[in-house]
Order: sequence, then structure tokens, then C-alpha cells
Amino acid sequence: MNQNNTNANAQKSTRERTPVTERIQNYIVAAIECGFDGQDTLTRADCLAIREKTGEKLPRWLMKDDSRRMGRGKYSFPELKAATDAVEPSDEAEAIADRILGEPSAINADEAVAV
Repeated sequence: MNQNNTNANAQKSTRERTPVTERIQNYIVAAIECGFDGQDTLTRADCLAIREKTGEKLPRWLMKDDSRRMGRGKYSFPELKAATDAVEPSDEAEAIADRILGEPSAINADEAVAV
């Protein structure tokens, strides 16, 4: 039984977490796919709609960060507006995703984000 615990701990330590900047980029792509491009705020209802349409998890990095909180259920998300301002209006979601993921400097993500 002790060996099983050791194996479980080894699996937990080898599992890698997705970096916050990558999670933000993925969420920007999901939000754009759902039609939230150009916005600099999201509500909890918006986040639930994004989850329902794309399967993307609720963004704890957004919802649990007090510096992003603008009120009850309303969160500041300037990276979304910055990312959509940097692309052509005729670009499709996949082209936007490629541009966002290819240029990490296009997104101003905070280094120290509480998760």
C-alpha cells in the first residue's frame, strides 16, 4: 500500500501545469470564437457561455485575481481587447489564434497572477 502512495506522488510531481500566459492565450482564442472579441471585460455569465460553447475551463486566473475584479461577477480582461485590436477584422478565429500564439508579446499578461 505504501508503494501505491509513492506512485501517486510521483505522478503528481511529473504532471506539468500549463503556464498562465498560455492559459490566457487559450482563453482569448475561446472568447473570440464565442464572439466576445473587442471587449475588455467579461462577466461570470460570459465565462459560463464560453465554457459551454468551447469546453474551456472557467478561468480561475481571471476570477480569483482581486486586481481584475470590477464588481460582482465582472472582471477586467484587457488582454482580449489588445489581442483583437492587433488583428485584422477579416481574420477568422483560427488566424487570430495563430497570430496570438505565435506572438507572445502581443498579449500583456501579468507575470505574478494568483491561481
